[in-house]
Amino acid sequence: FGLSGCTFSRLLGKSAMHLPVDVAYQALHLVASFASSAATALQTMAGQHVVGTESDMNANFGEPAFVGPPTPKMSTVLCVLWPLPPLIFWAVDHYSRLRRRRVEDSGRAATASFAAELTDAATPQSADVIHGNGGGDGLAIVERSRGEARNSRVLLASLEHHLDLPSVQAKVIAGGLGKVISLIAQHHPGDITMVHPMVKEEGGIDYGRNSSSLQREPELTLWVDGRLHTVVVYRAQIPDREAGRRVDFLLLSHDLFENRTRKSIYPNPMTRREVLRFYSLWNQAVGALLVREQSTVYHCPDFHAAVAPWYAVEQNPRLCILLVLHNAEYQGSISTDMIQKEKLDVMSSIWNLPPEVVQRHLVNDGRFNMLKAAVNYVLERQGRRGICAVSADYAAECHLAYSLLWPFPQINGLDNPMLEDERPTLTIDLAQRKAMEKEAVQRKLGLDVDPEARIFVSLGRLVRQKGVDLLADIAPWLLST
Repeated sequence: FGLSGCTFSRLLGKSAMHLPVDVAYQALHLVASFASSAATALQTMAGQHVVGTESDMNANFGEPAFVGPPTPKMSTVLCVLWPLPPLIFWAVDHYSRLRRRRVEDSGRAATASFAAELTDAATPQSADVIHGNGGGDGLAIVERSRGEARNSRVLLASLEHHLDLPSVQAKVIAGGLGKVISLIAQHHPGDITMVHPMVKEEGGIDYGRNSSSLQREPELTLWVDGRLHTVVVYRAQIPDREAGRRVDFLLLSHDLFENRTRKSIYPNPMTRREVLRFYSLWNQAVGALLVREQSTVYHCPDFHAAVAPWYAVEQNPRLCILLVLHNAEYQGSISTDMIQKEKLDVMSSIWNLPPEVVQRHLVNDGRFNMLKAAVNYVLERQGRRGICAVSADYAAECHLAYSLLWPFPQINGLDNPMLEDERPTLTIDLAQRKAMEKEAVQRKLGLDVDPEARIFVSLGRLVRQKGVDLLADIAPWLLST
């Protein structure tokens, strides 16, 4: 049992590059264990005799009758079974390597097919050009030629947004995703439509509903949890953009959306039915806009609108998605309940999807999971191409930590999106600047102005993922050293 456990722990915990060393290590242990068992069995066979009865002794001229050694059945069985763990180890390793090669081959073939489909989707006024990267890493980059903006362009959907337009001022940002969304709006190389749900207009947020900056679009009529909902759609544009780099904002108005504030962008917990209704309405609205805009690339950050492609795929079959992992720990999941029978029917009603679709695309290991919808779309319709994370290190961490992502042969990371000309530059000596800022912080927070005092600063949300529990543990040590 010890050898078996060691074998399988190594199988699950080591990378392929360590496999030959592990195999040799297991082989040495196997030989040693087999030799020990064999020696014990031989000693037993040589030393155990059975003395007969008195009549047997008389019949053999007073000598004890030799019956023979017992058969070491258990030792024999164990000796036969000992080689099985390494054999299973080698077999699993062999077939996993074959599977990895098949996945990589199918991914390359899917990328080629994918590119052909997108090229077919182009119009004479706006042809898509697909650029592969030789090795086939990541989703092919879709570069729009300069043409009609409404044809074959990218659509991005996110709850966080930053609009700084004439008569429209809305900064709804919780963290890094909001900054990325702002950068995309400024620097996206082609036409893009950005979809955002409105929040309550307070604290400096003004969507300018009555201004000329917003144009009202046809409404969306959607079915959520047995009720019909109407979502009002407004369109705004960044002015004075050159041809082929048009940025449209589609802002969605509904009570479920505008019950949120800039301080409560993400509804929670997922166990509340009202929260599920919010996400259902949001995903259905994005799906309807993917059909209306006939976008061919859907940029999907995290789980919040991960179900949207399944509402659009029948009427927009050439739709592909780019799933970007900013925070894969949150997957829109309900870990407390198993989704079975009547609960599956409840989810089907809330999400306006057949039970079999919910079971297949929204249930992972028996529990509700929104991120799985986007993962399945990439797996089933894009040959495992179209997923990445915000950095190479975080991509490797996600791939290792979350079983939902294990079907992918690899997950690539993105470069830092901050442009070099936007990085801050020092105009004075760094030590002098730090001293000035330190004094300003001490005055603002009512601390003693002491240039020798130490100030510890942590930037991040108060959640376990940011390591605040570690900071709490080491705070006494920090203050005492």
